[in-house]
Amino acid sequence: MGKPNSPVLSRVLRQKGRKRAERAALVQQLSAEEIPFVAQEDAWEERLRKLAEEEGIPHAIGPSSREGTYHQTVAVGIRYLVDALAAEKADMIARGRAMLKIVDAERDLAGKEKEERKRLRRAAWEARTMEGEKTTP
Repeated sequence: MGKPNSPVLSRVLRQKGRKRAERAALVQQLSAEEIPFVAQEDAWEERLRKLAEEEGIPHAIGPSSREGTYHQTVAVGIRYLVDALAAEKADMIARGRAMLKIVDAERDLAGKEKEERKRLRRAAWEARTMEGEKTTP
């Protein structure tokens, strides 16, 4: 492996980097823009639910048994993104370590091949030299 990277590898790395940046930006956005207002949104939904019940419309507004509050929804979204980023980081670390092992193994193999070529050239040179000594009187 050397520089420059292949176009395919460059594209994959660029796409992964872009996706990671988008996830991190979304976590930041949810934390900065949504979390401060979730309590107000949940309080508003609770007030609307109470008003609907007072008017005889039960369960018209507010979280159903399958849905959570707005706070819970935002928290689940953030947790999902953080878990995805952590899994992606662990994957990148594992791939990096595996790549380093491959590079080290390739470097060792290249050294052994170089030594083998050197040995073969030396043996060929010695064979030519021995033939030359036999033919000269």
